[in-house]
Amino acid sequence: MADIPRPDPRLDEERLSHALVSRGLLTREEARACRGSSDGAIGPEALLARLTIAGALTVGQAQRAKEELGTLLGQQIPGYHLMEKLGQGAMGVVYKARQASMDRLVAVKVLHPKLAADPEFLLR
Repeated sequence: MADIPRPDPRLDEERLSHALVSRGLLTREEARACRGSSDGAIGPEALLARLTIAGALTVGQAQRAKEELGTLLGQQIPGYHLMEKLGQGAMGVVYKARQASMDRLVAVKVLHPKLAADPEFLLR
């Protein structure tokens, strides 16, 4: 069985840093100081830990960011900009999103992969 390709941790660090800076939680300097070196990335969870230890994020901010890594790292649905996770249940996750074509706020449900792969479930 083939291994599932893993995303480049350096790219994830950049995306997470950008998301936290754009939300006003960090300065660019704080993000740059805590990211991995050019010869090795540390990954998004380790970056959150470093930011907490450095005092750039509170424990609560880091925990919320960790819970929303998919959104912060740029999980995208064409035509929508995912803003924050609203809730999670047995069927999937619901996000607050902006529908680009109508410039309005909407709720978007993303099904769990197992359910999304079930053709019978999708027909319902």
